Amino acid sequence: MSNRRRDFRVPTAYPVQWRRIDEGDEAPWERSVTKDLSGGGAAISVSPQVCEGCSVGDILEMQIMLPGGPVLCIGRVLRKFREEESKKSFLATEFVSLTAGDKDRIVRIVLSEGLGKYHDESDA
Repeated sequence: MSNRRRDFRVPTAYPVQWRRIDEGDEAPWERSVTKDLSGGGAAISVSPQVCEGCSVGDILEMQIMLPGGPVLCIGRVLRKFREEESKKSFLATEFVSLTAGDKDRIVRIVLSEGLGKYHDESDA
C-alpha cells in the first residue's frame, strides 16, 4: 500500500468534539479522542454505531483540544476504518478549513511529539 499522506502524522489522544454540518446547529456534539494528528487532518475514534452513521465525504465541524487552547476547524471524512485487533472504529478526516495560525500550531505539536517519540525509541 502506498502512503497517500502529505503531512507527517503522529499517534495522539487529544479530546475532540465534532458534529456533522449537514445536521445543522441542533446536531449534538460527539465527544471523542484523536487517534493521530497531522497538519492536514486527524483520525478520530468513534463508536461502531456512529461510524456506520457517517459517510465518506461528510463535512464535520470539529474542536480539537490542544495544548494552548482549542483548534476550531472543518474536516471532511476521507475514510472509515476499524482496527480488528482493538475492535475500535475511526473516521479519517482531512482539514478543509483551518486558519494558518492553527495549522502552524498543529504542525509544531506534531513535530515536537514525533521527535520526542523518536528520541524515546533511540534511547531504548
